[in-house]
Amino acid sequence: MMKSPEEIAQAGKDTMDALTKSSAALTEGYSEISQHIMTLTHKSVAAHLATGKEILDIKTPSDWLEFQSKLASDYMTSAITQMTHLSQLSTKVINQTCEPLKTHFGATFGKMGGFI
Repeated sequence: MMKSPEEIAQAGKDTMDALTKSSAALTEGYSEISQHIMTLTHKSVAAHLATGKEILDIKTPSDWLEFQSKLASDYMTSAITQMTHLSQLSTKVINQTCEPLKTHFGATFGKMGGFI
């Protein structure tokens, strides 16, 4: 249990340190997610340009049906893969952001003992 004003002041400082670490992790994670989204955007533009070129090569209705089927399949596969990676990245950022707070508050409440 905390008893002295110095211990209480130190607990306040430790809380601010944990918040600072958490904020830094969130900022870094947000940057990582933003970079990932920019990469996806660049890939998407390149894929759309390639699709436009492929459309120009279509000569028959059966070619069109085959192209359309392949395009839909490729799009779904790509979307699932990209969303899975973005979800994993978001989960990692959340965990890294919460870890300093979880560790700090666990230790702080442990010090408080029977106070709560």
